[in-house]
Amino acid sequence: MGTSARLASRGKDAPFESGFAGTGEPLRIECAMQWARPKSLSGLMLLGLALIAVPLLVAVLTAALQIRQLADTGQKIVVEGVTAARASQSLFSQISSLERTARLYDILNDANLLELYRHQDAGLTATRIQLERRDQSPTSRKTLGELGELQRNIGQSVLSMQAGKATSNATGMSRRFTELGALATRWLRKAMRRSTPR
Repeated sequence: MGTSARLASRGKDAPFESGFAGTGEPLRIECAMQWARPKSLSGLMLLGLALIAVPLLVAVLTAALQIRQLADTGQKIVVEGVTAARASQSLFSQISSLERTARLYDILNDANLLELYRHQDAGLTATRIQLERRDQSPTSRKTLGELGELQRNIGQSVLSMQAGKATSNATGMSRRFTELGALATRWLRKAMRRSTPR
């Protein structure tokens, strides 16, 4: 073949070669596909296992996080329930002690009993204020506010009554102490209802 024929043949092939050599894009795409495509059956199986394992791993991690959140929530509910139970026990005990001291003072007219009543009344007030700070719900705060108002009215009656004449029943003090206990029961029911999971 002559020189002119070889040049003509090269000229025909030149655009095809320059298209690949000039840009290089088809060559890179083909190489990438070769790297991504498994070269054996074992590689194909590993790829399939990876595609299955990754979603399962994500699901397991998500479930673990949810279980931890549920555990934290359950622990919080238990703590709130125990706190409410202890607070209610203290509340009922203080109300009962107040009523007992008021009755004894009304019968015995002992100044020491009046001082004891003041001390117990201050303790009940401190417990009520502590509960108001812990329990921020409007209904519970309203109930505790009514309890505090009734407590003050009873205290004024005790301090102003004529002791030693057993007039506490005549002034309706027993009924008001019963109302005081009913308000404490109402607060406890609301507190336990909020701490019970739904």
